[in-house]
Amino acid sequence: MNQILLKGEIELDETLLFKAKKSHAIHRPFSKELWLFGLIKRGTREFILIPLNSKKETELHNLILKFAKIGSTLCSDSYSCYVNIFTFPKKPKLMDYVYIHYFINHKVEFRSKLFHHIHTNNVENLWKNLKESIKRTKMFGNQEYTITIFYFHTTLSQGEQMDMIREAIQKKNLNLNILSHFFWF
Repeated sequence: MNQILLKGEIELDETLLFKAKKSHAIHRPFSKELWLFGLIKRGTREFILIPLNSKKETELHNLILKFAKIGSTLCSDSYSCYVNIFTFPKKPKLMDYVYIHYFINHKVEFRSKLFHHIHTNNVENLWKNLKESIKRTKMFGNQEYTITIFYFHTTLSQGEQMDMIREAIQKKNLNLNILSHFFWF
C-alpha cells in the first residue's frame, strides 16, 4: 500500500476496530484496542486501511499527505484533527496543505442537505463491511491478517483472486493452511 496515491474525491475517517476487554484470560480474542484510519476514493474500489499507533493530529496529517495527492478534494467528519472546532465558522485544517476540504458534523447530519456531495458514507460503509467480514469469518486473533484478507477480497475480482492464488501455488509460495482462509466467495 506504500505505493498507492489516491487522487480526486477522497473520503477519510477513523474507526475503533477492536476494543480491549478487561480480562486476563488467554483465550480472549481482543487483548488490545486497534484503531484504523481509512481513505477511499469515491466511485472506485480503491481504498487504504492503516492501523494507527495513536490518533494524534500530526500522525493523521502525515498519513493524509502520504496517501492523498495534493490538490485532491477531501471529505471528512468534523473531528478536531481535521477541523478547528474552536473558531466560528469552523475552519478546516487540511486546507493548509493545499487540499480542498469539506467536512460534515455527524451530530447534526450525515449528508449535507444543501451540498449532497459532502458526506462520508462510502468510508462509513467500508467500516461496516470490514466489521461484518470479521464477524462472519470469526477471525479475531490476528488483526493484520484479517484486514489483509478483507483487502484482498474487496479490491480484487474473483478472477484476479484466483490468478493470484494459482501463481502462488505454482511458485510454491503459499501455505495450504493459509489458502483455506482465502476461499469464502
